[in-house]
Amino acid sequence: MNKALTALLLIATPMWSFAQTNSDDGFIDFSIGYQIMCGVRADNSVACETGSLYRKWALPANHPPLVQVDSGASHSCGVTTSGGIWCWGDDDFGKLNAPNDVLNFVSVSVGNGFHSCGVTDEDQIICWGLNTNGQANPPNDGYGFTQVYVGYQTTCGLRTDREIECWGGGDPDAPARIFGNGPYSAFVTENGFNRRPDNCGLLEDGTFDCEDVPSPLLLNQYQDIEFAYPYVCGLQIDGQIECVKEVDTNSTYNLGLESIEGQYTELERTGSGLCALSVDGDIQCFGDTTYNELIPGATKVVPVPEGVSVSIYSDTAIEVTWERIRRPGIAGISGYEVYKNGELQTVTEGTSYFDDTLAPSVTSRYSVRAVSGIDRRSDFSEEVVVDTGERDNGSNPIGTSYTVPARPSEPTTVDVYVYSANLIELIWNRPVNTEAIGYEIRRNNTYIGFTQGISFVDNTVAAENCYRYNILPIHADGHILGLLNAVAATGTIQGCE
Repeated sequence: MNKALTALLLIATPMWSFAQTNSDDGFIDFSIGYQIMCGVRADNSVACETGSLYRKWALPANHPPLVQVDSGASHSCGVTTSGGIWCWGDDDFGKLNAPNDVLNFVSVSVGNGFHSCGVTDEDQIICWGLNTNGQANPPNDGYGFTQVYVGYQTTCGLRTDREIECWGGGDPDAPARIFGNGPYSAFVTENGFNRRPDNCGLLEDGTFDCEDVPSPLLLNQYQDIEFAYPYVCGLQIDGQIECVKEVDTNSTYNLGLESIEGQYTELERTGSGLCALSVDGDIQCFGDTTYNELIPGATKVVPVPEGVSVSIYSDTAIEVTWERIRRPGIAGISGYEVYKNGELQTVTEGTSYFDDTLAPSVTSRYSVRAVSGIDRRSDFSEEVVVDTGERDNGSNPIGTSYTVPARPSEPTTVDVYVYSANLIELIWNRPVNTEAIGYEIRRNNTYIGFTQGISFVDNTVAAENCYRYNILPIHADGHILGLLNAVAATGTIQGCE
């Protein structure tokens, strides 16, 4: 929902009598986009959490203080304490290029498309970004606006005469349309991640009027509404949340939203649930609880890597391997930290670490922990102890006199894991007596990387494609010791050879 409602609702709904008791650590505003949740605290500091697919658009460290924030599919914007607009994320079609010359903004909306809009203190809507459908061209018909909401290819605004006007979504030269049966005190839209593209206006008596669909079967007076399919949820004027199942659905899906306790000031839908800002400044999520992982500042548990083991290749070389965390949640696992004797050695996206810096007959201790997001880490894994001076079975020392038995010198097997349309991992075996210092990875006959480990993560693939990989062990003098081939398919493609 657009955040231009705060002052407006206090005027239009005087029955909202409870007090908000935010401390400097509590949030006064929050927003949910695709795999991102951001909150503005009472001291105007900002905190965001991102999922694994949104991490490249995370909140930069040099952000200014904000009074309001809105997040969309691939970018976010906020109103600064000086009245400017500050945006971050993906800049396709210039959707981050907000004008900040002589304007004083009071709210901003970014939506899920490629344009953004803000409302100034002179009731003017200013938009920037993609304009192929006229979505970034506010009507110039003499009315001012107090609220704006950006959809995918449409934009709607609440005019100063309390009517709702929408534009875009088709012919860029088509006139703007007036929606509903006002006057309205606020505009609520559901053109987002939910399955229902419903536009609703909050009438001055606290009830709702929705475009193209029957009005929600909510029985009280409200200041906000969200569609968390198959529920309609309303934020009552007293701060309580009421959710009812829609009568036109046969869904038996139960999100458990019928009995939400507490008082709240703001609602935001998730993919199939609901999050709300409490009067104490806390963000809480209901139904689809995976979004609990994205609540800024909340304590989150990152899974601990399991199956940590070690292979001893010589008196100076070993390899630590572990199992990839298969269900990391929406926040995802961005990598793994490997520690040796308590000191960080490397951070890798793979599931192995090769160490050829050991001294004969010296004990070393290794542990691994997972990294999620920017600053969240799991507990340490179970520690594995390596002594290159003795075999695992306590016999046949591996010291300087150890002779490596005759074994294959090149990788003989490779496993391919397709985690998504954009993520593939290759894992192969490392022979004990290999002379390779590492492995060159080629994809479709093009070099894409080099690793000393026995796994390689490729996150540059695309959906519905066949990929052919070559794994080439490389000698210290640069020559190739062998060749191992693998094939992977993303999406629904079958029969890649």
